[in-house]
Amino acid sequence: ACPDGFITSQDLRQCFKVFKDEHRNWNETQSKCLQENLVHAMPSDTNAIELRKKILDTYGEVEGVWLGGISPAGSGQVTVPGNQTQLDQDHHLWRPGAPVLSDDQDMCVWMPLTQEYVSDWPRQVYSTRLCAFPWITLCEATFE
Repeated sequence: ACPDGFITSQDLRQCFKVFKDEHRNWNETQSKCLQENLVHAMPSDTNAIELRKKILDTYGEVEGVWLGGISPAGSGQVTVPGNQTQLDQDHHLWRPGAPVLSDDQDMCVWMPLTQEYVSDWPRQVYSTRLCAFPWITLCEATFE
């Protein structure tokens, strides 16, 4: 089970924590998670849709959160540094039109958290935008 104050994932293998104290850009989110001895959250495919629902149910419409994926400028791909994986551009959880990648700016992966978005895209959880945008923070506990 996850510690108090964490959201337990559907498959019971991931524990997520929301920090609403301030809005942070992608790099600041990375730093905050590390300060808390956590990592930048990246839900497994199994857990992503349910996690979105749990955040909305618990915290309401918080606009969005950064996830642990980034597309460095000009790289043409989205990577998840935390677990050294790649998020394929044809992944089924991208919203239509995403990911948008850039030749001259880093783009980061986020999870939109509004009821309107969920109504429009019930099965699509991921999108991209410029990494400087501020959202509330979502971190994940790691277990050895």
